Amino acid sequence: GRFAGRAWFDKMAKVGAGMDVVDATGYLLTALILLITILIGGVIEYKNWTFISDGSAAVVLGMIAGGILRAIEQPVSFDEKFFFNFLLPPIIFFAGFSLKRRQFFRNLSSILLFAYLGTIISTLVVGFLCLSLDYAGLVSLNAYEALLFGALISAVDPVATLSAFQKIEAPKLLYNLVFGEAVLNDAVAVVIFTSLLDVAVDASQDFTVEVGFRTLGVFIGVSIGSTAIGMFVGLIGALALRTKFFTEPKMEMVLILLVAYVSYQLAQTTELSGIMSIFFCGICSAHYSLHSVSSETGVNIFHFFETLAFLAEMAVFGYLGVAAFELNAIWNWGFNFSALAFCLFGRACTTFPISLLCNIRRKEKIPFKFQFVMWWSGLRGSIAVALAFALPKNNPNLPNIDSLLSATLTVVLFTSLIMGGLTGPVLKVLGIEPDAEETMRRQSGIPEVRPQAAGLHKLWKDFDNKYMKKVFGGSHTVKIESGLELEKSAAPMVLPPAEDDEITEIPLN
Repeated sequence: GRFAGRAWFDKMAKVGAGMDVVDATGYLLTALILLITILIGGVIEYKNWTFISDGSAAVVLGMIAGGILRAIEQPVSFDEKFFFNFLLPPIIFFAGFSLKRRQFFRNLSSILLFAYLGTIISTLVVGFLCLSLDYAGLVSLNAYEALLFGALISAVDPVATLSAFQKIEAPKLLYNLVFGEAVLNDAVAVVIFTSLLDVAVDASQDFTVEVGFRTLGVFIGVSIGSTAIGMFVGLIGALALRTKFFTEPKMEMVLILLVAYVSYQLAQTTELSGIMSIFFCGICSAHYSLHSVSSETGVNIFHFFETLAFLAEMAVFGYLGVAAFELNAIWNWGFNFSALAFCLFGRACTTFPISLLCNIRRKEKIPFKFQFVMWWSGLRGSIAVALAFALPKNNPNLPNIDSLLSATLTVVLFTSLIMGGLTGPVLKVLGIEPDAEETMRRQSGIPEVRPQAAGLHKLWKDFDNKYMKKVFGGSHTVKIESGLELEKSAAPMVLPPAEDDEITEIPLN
C-alpha cells in the first residue's frame, strides 16, 4: 500500500509539472485585476467621482497587465468562447432580472425603434462608409467585411454612462431610454452579426439585394425564436418553483441560476441568440419566479445575481484591456480613426432622427439635451471586441480580419476611456440635474403613482392578472432593507429602509 501511494504521488507530481503555467498566470492576473478594481471602486464610490468608473479602472489595469505580459513575452489571449459562455450570460440575465419593467414597457415603442431600427441603420451607415474607403483605395475591404464591422461595432455598452447617471440621479426618462436601448441593442447587434457571418462564410457570390433580404429574414426569425425560448424556459422555472418540491433557499437559487443558463445554451445550440433568450428569461424569472420564494430568499437571490454580474462585468473590462496587446498585426491608424468617426456619425444618424420620429407620438417628449446624451452614451465595449475576435481568421471571403480587429479595439478603447470618463462633465455642462421630484418621493417613501394601463398594455395586464399570475406567480409589493423593491405573492415581510438608504424600485408588473 505504501508503494502504491508513492506511485500515486509521483503521478500527481508529473501532472502538476505539466500544468499550463500560462493558464495559471491568466487566472491569477484576472483575480488581481478584480481585486484592485474593487479597491479602486471603493475609492471612486466614496469620493463620488464621475470622471471615472469601475469599468474604466479595470480597462486601464488590464492594459497595464497586458503591456507587462507582452514585455516579458508571455502569451496574451482573448478567449471569446469563455467570454460568451461564462462572462456574458450573468451580465445579460441580471439586466433582464433587474429591469424596471413598468418604465421599460411604458417606453417600449421608443426603445424598440432605437434598438432595432437604430442598430440596422448604424450597421448600414458604418458598413457603407467603410466600404467607400475601399473604393477610394485607402483600405482593402469587401462588402461582407464592411457590413460585419458595421454590425459588431454597433453593439453599445454604456456601463460608464449608466454609472454616472446613478451617481447624479439622472432623470428617469433619460435613464430608461439609454438602459432599455442598451440591453436590446447588444442582442440585436449579435443577431445581425451572426446572420451576416453565416452568409459571408458560405458566400459564393458578391453581396446583393437578395442576400440582404435573406439576411433580414434570418434576423427576424432568430429574434422571434430567441425571445420565445427565453420566455418558455423562464416560465418552466417559475412553474417548478410553485410546486412543493422547492422549499430550500439554496435549491430555489440554483434552480433560477440553471434555468437562466439553460435558456442561453438552448438558444445557442439551436443557432439562435443566447443573449436575447437569457434577457427575456431574466424578465420572466423576476416577474413570476420571485413570487414563489420567501422575501428573505428573494433578497438573497437578487444580491447573488447582482454580485455575479458585477464580477463578470469587471472581468470583461479587464479582459478588454489585456486584449489590446494581443494583436500582432500592423495597425492602420488611418482606417482606425476613420472607423471611429464613422461610428460617431452612424450613432448620430440613429439617435437624432429616431428621437424626432418618437416625439411625433410621445406625450413626454425627448428633449434635445437628452438626445445628445443618448448619442454620447453610445460607447462600444466588450461585446464588440468578442465579436471581432470571433471572426474566422482563414476564410477566403474575409481576408482583412486584422484591420477589423485593430479598428474595433481603437473605437472601444477611445469611447470607453475618453467618452465614458467625460460623461459626468458632459451631464453637468448640459445642465442635466437630478430629478428633484423623484428624489423627494423616494426619500419620503411615497409610493409611485402608476398611470392607468391602456390599449395593448391593458389587455396584457388583464390577461396576466387573470391567468398567468395564477399559474406562475402572483404579486404584492414588499419593501426591504437593501433598497430593493420586490413584489411577492406570499405574506409580506416589511423591513424599513435604513436612514440614509435609497430605495431602488424594480417594478414587476
